[in-house]
Amino acid sequence: MVFFSFLSHVQVPLQHFKSYAQDTTLSLCKAIETQAKQVGLYRYLNNSQESKEEMALHMAAEQQCHQGLIAVLGCVEPCQVVQVRGNKETKKLEVRNEPGKCLHYYHYYLDADYGLRYTRLQTWFPFTMHVGLNGRDWLARQMTKAGLAYQQKDNCFT
Repeated sequence: MVFFSFLSHVQVPLQHFKSYAQDTTLSLCKAIETQAKQVGLYRYLNNSQESKEEMALHMAAEQQCHQGLIAVLGCVEPCQVVQVRGNKETKKLEVRNEPGKCLHYYHYYLDADYGLRYTRLQTWFPFTMHVGLNGRDWLARQMTKAGLAYQQKDNCFT
């Protein structure tokens, strides 16, 4: 399993995984938040249902940012996490993928070709990352470049 190979490579015994994971998460969070706060782009969201896209665009308008990184948002959300648990029957440690909640960081960017895009990074093992592009922005930019007349309202083009 890749997980065991990784732990072997970083020389972390299975019984020390939890403290290693906590330290790694803390280092990651500190690095992301420190840099984002220094440039005034960090905001923590208390509600995972709040529109991150709207918040990022609002922050870009406030900062008069039209390209590049426009916002770094932190939010606790559900996820799948790796945990090490003891098995009472076998009396051995086991690695499990379990549902959980952890902090996620959204990095929002405005791109000249693709429009609004983002990355979403989970801050607990396995540190999954999602990349998203706003297809509406991309389509609008392509139609503008092609000289097509259109009207856009929410998700609709006419």
